[in-house]
Amino acid sequence: MKAAYLKLLLNHEYYQAIKHKLVDAMFDAEEVYIWETIKWGHTEFKRDLNVKELYDLIKARNPTLTTVVKTNIASIIDDIENAEDIKEDSAKFVLSKLWKHHTALHIANYGIELSEGKKEDLFELKSHLERIQDDWLPIDFTKPIPTDISSVVQALKNRSGWTFNIPALGNKVGPMSGGDFVYLLARPEVGKTGFVVNMIAGPNGFAEQGANVHGIFNEEPAIRTMMRAISSQTGMLKDEIEADINKASDLWSKVSSNITFVDDVTMTLGRLDAYCRRFKPDVLVVDQLDRVSASGEFASSHERLGEIYSKFREICKLHNTLGIGVSQASAEAEGKTVVTYFHSEGSRTAKGATADLVIGLGMSPITDESSSQENYIRYVTASKNKLSGWHGTIACKIVPQLSRYED
Repeated sequence: MKAAYLKLLLNHEYYQAIKHKLVDAMFDAEEVYIWETIKWGHTEFKRDLNVKELYDLIKARNPTLTTVVKTNIASIIDDIENAEDIKEDSAKFVLSKLWKHHTALHIANYGIELSEGKKEDLFELKSHLERIQDDWLPIDFTKPIPTDISSVVQALKNRSGWTFNIPALGNKVGPMSGGDFVYLLARPEVGKTGFVVNMIAGPNGFAEQGANVHGIFNEEPAIRTMMRAISSQTGMLKDEIEADINKASDLWSKVSSNITFVDDVTMTLGRLDAYCRRFKPDVLVVDQLDRVSASGEFASSHERLGEIYSKFREICKLHNTLGIGVSQASAEAEGKTVVTYFHSEGSRTAKGATADLVIGLGMSPITDESSSQENYIRYVTASKNKLSGWHGTIACKIVPQLSRYED
């Protein structure tokens, strides 16, 4: 062990804080005599130890030491005395890593002795693991949340983030913040992508609210979705945009710097994590989340979907990103006005369990008797809502040519 670490262990307060992560195997040759004396000295005197007294204490406790050993110990003590001071926090980190290394070796050697018949039960190993398990992972980074009411209220206000730009829905659901996970489900042709485009790029959408929004698309080509986003923000149809690009560009510039769309049919959970780490989006939309690849072997598609949703939630929380996953509803939702997470395709239990908010899009069944007006009514249902607690359905109108949802 480096002399600087041994020097730091002479400090009584520091030794008390780190002693449970120091084992004899971490010290080589004559260092063992120094280490044992340091342990004894702190227990005996309950104060800081002095480098100059260390050699005398070692000799007094080990009167039969040979001249060679005493010479080597004296040399190490000289190194300790001349060692530059090091920071306590970095030393604690290094010593903890060294302790883990030697603990792992001890466990491995115990396994070898079991296989060779030198050990016959796991009692000793179990006792050892119980002693160390609480110290294996650091807890000094944890920060308890406040308990007084005013601080709790203010903390929740500080988390306020982004709201849906359909007022009837936004007022009920409330703001969504980084770390929250929302998933949206609907049957084909109901208007999932239109809903996504509207909440991102429509009037008073996430981008206009100031959020840095990224969309990962693995179904509909992202360039087509980008054109729909331009229409949603500008209120101009595709032909009108092509006819007056300058006007469209001027209107679009209000939000364009806050929007990034990516085409990626091979996206994996690992790459999503790396993407968030690099680009740090405030809002990340994945359309469709079910098609993201998860590593590992799964007994069923339900297990795979459960892994995807669980890990995506972890990614959002880790990177303080509002995550929105778009999903297909099952055939049971066809023609339904109220669509809930019970209509999720695949693992509805795992999907529902991981989400903070589940939004289902429904519409009345199209029949020969349906009016054209009915075909534009959409029903937006919150079937799970840990954000505000509101559960219910609102009706709104879709404007498909502009990818807008309106009250």
